[in-house]
Formats: sequence, structure tokens, C-alpha cells
Amino acid sequence: MTYREFLSYGEKMYRMRRNLDESPEYFADPVGWQKKNNSYAGWSLYKINGSLFGDEGPHRTVIARMIAEEGGITALRVPLVRELEIDSDALEAEGELRSLLRDDQWLSVENEPYFRSDDVELNEVFFLVTGYGLGTGHYGKPQEILEIVRRANSSHIDTLISGLRAAAVYLGGQFPKGNQHS
Repeated sequence: MTYREFLSYGEKMYRMRRNLDESPEYFADPVGWQKKNNSYAGWSLYKINGSLFGDEGPHRTVIARMIAEEGGITALRVPLVRELEIDSDALEAEGELRSLLRDDQWLSVENEPYFRSDDVELNEVFFLVTGYGLGTGHYGKPQEILEIVRRANSSHIDTLISGLRAAAVYLGGQFPKGNQHS
């Protein structure tokens, strides 16, 4: 399917095609359009660890791709590309943490900016965990929170094992074997 064929689907695409007829420069040169109209063009991309992903304005992006495809253009001008570098250690810690959390525990991932300039914003990743066995909750750096949850959940398991041992002693040293019928 070509991009032009794709544009024949959906009401929003119909409106976008109409915009293309009325204002082709909006799609062909969004950066120039922004400067000329002193307005944001409304579409952008994220460049995450070197790969591009659509952020906002997916319909406008498809129309721009159609223009590029039909014109033999291999590069597009995009009004805004936000570059992100993902902290792989924090991402790995999040995956491990999610595997450790029980159904009655929750994780929130938050970013706090610690440096800003005209071109760059640097954020630090923090985790907030709440739920059973975690008191009023914990907020901190990924590795710190991972250790807190490991300790909290291992002590929870230790408490369960102690309870099972006490029950076994009460029942004459034997663990019950499930539902037994006489």
C-alpha cells in the first residue's frame, strides 16, 4: 500500500488531505511554515537512542511521507525532533522491580529535571513504590528502591514460612496434604 492509498482511509485523513491542498508548504517545509506563520506546526518526532519514533501529529507525518514518496525525497524536514537517551541501568532495574512486585504493590516511574538549556534537558529517573509490606512507600533512585523491595518481599516470604512452620508444629509436625476425604 502506498502512502497515497493509505490517505483514503478515515475522516481525519480526509481533512488532512484537504489541508494539503490548501497549504502544501505546511507539510513540505514545516520549519519554514512555522517561521512564516509564527506558529507551531503540531508534529514532532522522538529520537530515542538513535531511532526515530512519531510523537505527535501522526496524520501530518503520513502526509509528509506521501509527499516524500511521490517526490522521490529520502529525507523530511520535521519541525521538532526531541532526542532522548534512555538510562539502560534504570530500565533494567525497572524490569527486575516489576518482576518482584506482588499484586498488592505498585510502581511509579518519575523523572526530575536536573539540567536545562535551550537545547538540552537532562532528567534523573526515580522510582516510587507503595503497597503492602512497604510502609508508607519509598521514593528514590532505581537501585535503592530495588534493594528495598527485595528486602521487604524476602522478609514477607520469611514471615510466611515461619507461619507455615508454626502451623506444622501445631498439626503434629506434618504439613496438611490438601483436601482429604474420608
